[in-house]
Amino acid sequence: MKNKKNTIMLIMVIAISMVLLTWNKSYSYKMDDNKPEETEVERKEFGIYLQENGTTYKETDTFPTQGYLLNTTKTECHEYGNDKVIPQAVTQSLTNGVIDGSVIVTSQKSMYCKIYFDKDDILPTVTGFSITGKGAQNEELWNGYSHYSELTYKIDWQDNDVAQICYGTDGNRCIGAWLEVSNTKTITIPNDITWTQNEGTYTIYAYIKDKANNISKPISQTITIDRTPPVMNVPILTGTQASWFIVNLGFTHTTTVNYTVSWTDSNGVELFCDEINGACNSWEAVTGASKVGSIVVLPGDGLKTIHFWVADKARNIGYTSGTITLDTTPPAVNITEKSKT
Repeated sequence: MKNKKNTIMLIMVIAISMVLLTWNKSYSYKMDDNKPEETEVERKEFGIYLQENGTTYKETDTFPTQGYLLNTTKTECHEYGNDKVIPQAVTQSLTNGVIDGSVIVTSQKSMYCKIYFDKDDILPTVTGFSITGKGAQNEELWNGYSHYSELTYKIDWQDNDVAQICYGTDGNRCIGAWLEVSNTKTITIPNDITWTQNEGTYTIYAYIKDKANNISKPISQTITIDRTPPVMNVPILTGTQASWFIVNLGFTHTTTVNYTVSWTDSNGVELFCDEINGACNSWEAVTGASKVGSIVVLPGDGLKTIHFWVADKARNIGYTSGTITLDTTPPAVNITEKSKT
């Protein structure tokens, strides 16, 4: 009886050992010498024993983490014993769209798989990179300036399997978060990062990463954050009068008023507006630090106010105003006869 128990225990130990050996089967890896010039040059073969139907396992032992993509066309798995093909049993494991050095194996039976990888060690290329700023009035700006630090980025690339992009202020590496993208040639991401609240000029670098973990060389653009409005000086207003009249500042005989207005801004002014009402209705392009012009005020004698605005490249707005008196009424001349005494 004792020998019978020992025999049963020995059989159980052998059976368990066989299963453990199956689970711990060593993986082999070698170059495919038949096609040294083809892209499918790496092959990895392994056997795995699955006891439960529909079980998924993630195999991570020595699979490549960069430069290779699973060839799903050539990769195939067979049942042990009858060589029957098990379709779609192996997929490459991705983390945020990028390979993570493992494959996922799903099967209903014990099987033996031949895994093929396509070599992909070519760095993706960024072909275009632009930054759209946001002006002080929430308008989009394409001139390299922005009032806000929330920016919009547009990137174009050459690669058929781009998976992630990254933006940052470091030209040597990505220091921000890698963002997963769909496999398109162009992507626009609004309000991506609020990396600074300080004014100044910054260089932004963009990187892209494909599914094989290849990272592009950086491409850069500069953007200036400007939240300081222009400073406008008090305008000089003069009336339009006959040449033989001396021009008096602050008075005009006609409704046409001449003005000279000036301003200062560290990054330059692009737009100008003059109005006799309290709101700007039409902007015009302007360069330099001053504007000479004229404007027609409403008829009717009395004090007239003229308003002026300028907008800088980040659409910060400066304002000033001046007054002039319209006087179209000539002086009354009274003739008094001197009495004779």
